[in-house]
Amino acid sequence: MKIITGFIILAISIFLSLSIGMMDYETESLWHLLTSDRGNIVMLSLMTGFFCLIGFGILQLVKGIKGIIASKDMDDLNDLKNK
Repeated sequence: MKIITGFIILAISIFLSLSIGMMDYETESLWHLLTSDRGNIVMLSLMTGFFCLIGFGILQLVKGIKGIIASKDMDDLNDLKNK
């Protein structure tokens, strides 16, 4: 996996966790979200990690499916050559 892919998944995860954090009715701004309570930082970190795990899981799933399709296509080509 390219390192840029990891950074993209991390950036999307941070954006998603901040978006969910901003939905709290007491949150007035991003600064308030990050500085008002230590629990907010902990929850944002947990959500970011969770979203990263989902992102990397989806990436690996897509790579696995592409590998299965590619190997099946090669098997089909080998069958055609042998006929």
